[in-house]
Amino acid sequence: MLIEHSTGEPWVVGLWPREQIELFSAGSSRVALLGELPPREALCSIRDSPERPDVEQIAKIPGDFFILTARPRELRACGTRSALRRLWYANYAGVTIAASHPLPLALLSGAGLDVERLALQLAFPILPYPLADQCLWRGVQDVSPDAVLVLTSGEVRLEPRIPLPEPSLSLDEGAARVRSAVEAAITARTSRAGTVSADLSGGMDSTSLAFLAAREMPELVTLRHCEADPASDDSQWASLASSSLAEAQHVVFGHEEWPLIYSSLTGPPVLGDAPFRWVRTLGRYRRVVDVAAGHGSTVHLTGHGGDELFGHAPTHLVDLAQRAPLRALREALTQKALRRWSWTATVQVLTDRRTLGQWLSDEAAHLTEPLPPPTVPPGPWGYPIRMPPWASPNALAAAQRLMKHASEVGPLHPSRALHVTWHAARLCGQAVRHVQTLTSCHGLTFAAPFLDDTVLMAALAVRPEERINAQRYKPLLARAMRGVVPDSLLGRTTKGDFTADIYIGLERNRRDLLELFEDGCLLAAHGLVDAATVRRAILAPHPHLRSLIPLEHTVACELWLRAMTSRS
Repeated sequence: MLIEHSTGEPWVVGLWPREQIELFSAGSSRVALLGELPPREALCSIRDSPERPDVEQIAKIPGDFFILTARPRELRACGTRSALRRLWYANYAGVTIAASHPLPLALLSGAGLDVERLALQLAFPILPYPLADQCLWRGVQDVSPDAVLVLTSGEVRLEPRIPLPEPSLSLDEGAARVRSAVEAAITARTSRAGTVSADLSGGMDSTSLAFLAAREMPELVTLRHCEADPASDDSQWASLASSSLAEAQHVVFGHEEWPLIYSSLTGPPVLGDAPFRWVRTLGRYRRVVDVAAGHGSTVHLTGHGGDELFGHAPTHLVDLAQRAPLRALREALTQKALRRWSWTATVQVLTDRRTLGQWLSDEAAHLTEPLPPPTVPPGPWGYPIRMPPWASPNALAAAQRLMKHASEVGPLHPSRALHVTWHAARLCGQAVRHVQTLTSCHGLTFAAPFLDDTVLMAALAVRPEERINAQRYKPLLARAMRGVVPDSLLGRTTKGDFTADIYIGLERNRRDLLELFEDGCLLAAHGLVDAATVRRAILAPHPHLRSLIPLEHTVACELWLRAMTSRS
């Protein structure tokens, strides 16, 4: 694909399916949209505008796409706020080039790997903001999801996008907006597709999308697999949902028919822009591609993003305590009872007013300590950050330097709840983006409607104390899906457990894991890990899954490094 600028020079170059390209003129600008696009009639208001279209105006259109605009002396480009679409840029032969992946830019410009930033990728359980956004190649710059890249004659700059509004909607008001946004997001995927497939795990997220898609697509195919643990109730809820979707085709796989956790690690690499944090399920995503494409699907719907937007994290309690102390106290006491917090921890949740920078500095000083138990609440800006015991002294020092430097950056939003939720959505967007690199090679779009900008903005407009409720499971999504999903399914209060799947996968794929950290271990070659210590961890018993989290992140880093090295 080649789209020329009005000067005749190349403007956009790439490999995109025709149905994922929309090119038109609006006012004095040319506009290119690349990605999962809405029905063409949804673009009429932009096309017919006599004025230059604004990025924020275009971003209100449902879908998941890059926005590029061109005027005679100015180019503008941005991805999405959820990071499903990201941009990077670099200088090559005096010309600034932006791309949807940093690797081509690194190869063009001769940029080398940033080993210090790769060292921080070993951190677990979650990389904090702003460190999760950083590019892993020196000389290649990232465009933040909340920025627009602007190129003019001889100048490159990043302009901030409009900030998220203060959350002010009630649960009912927000539910109406969320439902409208999710419906439009589903239509954006189905309007240009033939057969559509969807996950149907039994969880509220995938179930909601399946019911919405079934109203649009008579040729819906749902996929699910049974868990190893017979006590898991996911299959029961999925079966109940299937019985209410009689027109759809339901494909069900037994536990032994579905790829194990940690399988397919030695298969073709996933060329993501960073290590793939969902690496343990890589084999399962490969199977989804085969099964969905085998049933003629061109779009596969996934509920990823639902936990991040509608799930529960108690980081809003500090903010709530300043506005409504009695309500904050009541909710904190409920949390204390449900999560077995101590009195000291409960008081700290309500009074911890450290800034993001102070919290990052404190976490940098505790990187080698064990993770606190689940009965200890997260910090004011997210979960504790740790480095694995096999990280080298150089890797640990690099992580501490980067975290202390990042402490100078402000949060995504002054509200802790919005900061944590938005950052979680961006991390999920990054992971889904990596799955898309795998599925797109087979002509299948892996679509996550909950991560559309329009859905994100609708969810974050709801007051956190109503969106987050310790006594109710995903109250905002449940309210939004009334009348679409049967009430019996919206009343679910449990969540599936995959402990047995993980232990079985670890046991049967232990040999492949060990081989990653033999003599050819690239992380060890770069001086980031002690491979012998990693192997001992793979062979050790793991009485609880928390001890496997650092191993998963290290495996992801090793596989990513191998994939990038093979392409350099």
